[in-house]
Amino acid sequence: MEKVTMKIINAAKALLERQSAELRKKAQELTLENN
Repeated sequence: MEKVTMKIINAAKALLERQSAELRKKAQELTLENN
C-alpha cells in the first residue's frame, strides 16, 4: 500500500514540477514581449 502511495505522490510531484516549469517559461516569454 505505501509503495503505491509513494508512486502516486512522486508522479504528482513530477507533474507539478513540469507544469510550474512551463508556467515560468511562459511568464518569461510574456515579460520579454511586453518590454
